[in-house]
Amino acid sequence: MAEENAPMARPSVPEADAQIGVKHPVLAHGFVVLVDYMGNDAAIVQAARVSYGQGTKSLRDDRGLVRYLMRHRHTTPFEMVEFKFLVRLPIYVARQWIRHRTACLAEGSRVHLEVASPGAGPPPPSGPVPIESLWREAHGGTGLGGSLERSPNGLDLRLHHLDESAQRFDAVGLVDVYRNGVKPVVRMVLADGKSIECTPDHRFLFSDGWHSLREGAGVSMRPGTVRWDREAAPVAVNGAPDRIPTTGGAAVVRPRFVPIERFDYVGPRMTYDLEVAGPHHNFVANGIVTHNSVNEYSARYSIVPDEFALPGAAEIRTQSTRNRQSGDEPAPGPVAQRFREDLERISTEAYEAYTRALEAGVARETARIVLPVAYYTQWYWKINLHNLFHFLSLRLDPHAQEEIRRYSVELAKLARAVAPVAIEAFEEFQLEGISLSQREQQAVRALLSGDTPEGACRSAGLPLTREDGRPMTSGEGVEFLEKLERIRSTS
Repeated sequence: MAEENAPMARPSVPEADAQIGVKHPVLAHGFVVLVDYMGNDAAIVQAARVSYGQGTKSLRDDRGLVRYLMRHRHTTPFEMVEFKFLVRLPIYVARQWIRHRTACLAEGSRVHLEVASPGAGPPPPSGPVPIESLWREAHGGTGLGGSLERSPNGLDLRLHHLDESAQRFDAVGLVDVYRNGVKPVVRMVLADGKSIECTPDHRFLFSDGWHSLREGAGVSMRPGTVRWDREAAPVAVNGAPDRIPTTGGAAVVRPRFVPIERFDYVGPRMTYDLEVAGPHHNFVANGIVTHNSVNEYSARYSIVPDEFALPGAAEIRTQSTRNRQSGDEPAPGPVAQRFREDLERISTEAYEAYTRALEAGVARETARIVLPVAYYTQWYWKINLHNLFHFLSLRLDPHAQEEIRRYSVELAKLARAVAPVAIEAFEEFQLEGISLSQREQQAVRALLSGDTPEGACRSAGLPLTREDGRPMTSGEGVEFLEKLERIRSTS
């Protein structure tokens, strides 16, 4: 019993500790920094083998367990390792990166809209509105019954949020609304009856600081059940007016903290996230103070540095004929040279216009709209190891955009310093592994029986030609042949 009650030391990995705060350059002006981490390979093993005490298994056994978890897709133990990165990157890369949001609110979550900005069209409905309606309105629909306009600093709406410096509620500008796909969610119910549905990665303001539900309440989820720490700290909610009125006579609304009553397993739901302006990246949803999943450098509060991406001639690619979202071969020399000259001229002229606007007194939030997406931004990015694996599996793929692949390489290096055994297993079983569909397995059986690759594709119903007889440049049959070539080339 004495051992069970002993204080738990924070896991420390010397190789990872040496990397904290070190800038790993990417592109001309970008970098990746490991700010902090929680957990390591031992934390993965501990989560998977909760019935064992420390030291009851050898390192070889631990490595075998991590590899078993990866092979059989037991993902929850990998969520015990978390990273906090500082990333500086071009805006056009950031817009692709931001699609990987794992901290989300479920459909039905309601946010309170404040008075619309001037020129925003019809005023928003009074009271809280569903987040999915806000997304539809922000992306060309009629979720709020009107046409929502976009201003230089985002959407012409303001949300209820907590000014963390003054510890009072006021309004904040809404930058954008994101729909993040169907994800498994839980419902957090507080003692005062407030509740919200979200992924366990979403962050809330606890009485001891900002934490995800995994960190702050120990939430782990399996279909039908949720485990959590019943000693978790209370959560901040939209408060009541302070007894001491302000000089203007209006009472200041302060946050209050309410204990968690329970968690329920909800199941798959469409999920969303909001991005609000800084410096306090939070908003009130269902009466509960919640956080953005990403904190980005704000050009509303700071002057954008004169740094933009100017790729080398060899890095300028022609449009792929097989993949509509990516480049292919290097562009011809004259084409690449002209593009570089245009980009440098446009970026330079844009920054000069930006500077003139600032000197003339134009607000930073307005002046920034002249800058192209080649300019840099930066953010703090927090993610657990399981979700990082998903990010890396997509962004280290040869078909991914070259610029984001370079950032992914640095992320993988830093993750390896923290959890080398887990990264090794990920690379072997996921990154370098090859999955086969049912028809591809049928084609393999035909190959083993002596058929040619083309004949095996035909027998398995994997098309290699179009209806008019022309060869296909993409599709299941072509992808299967690429898998075979990949196996040959790495043997």
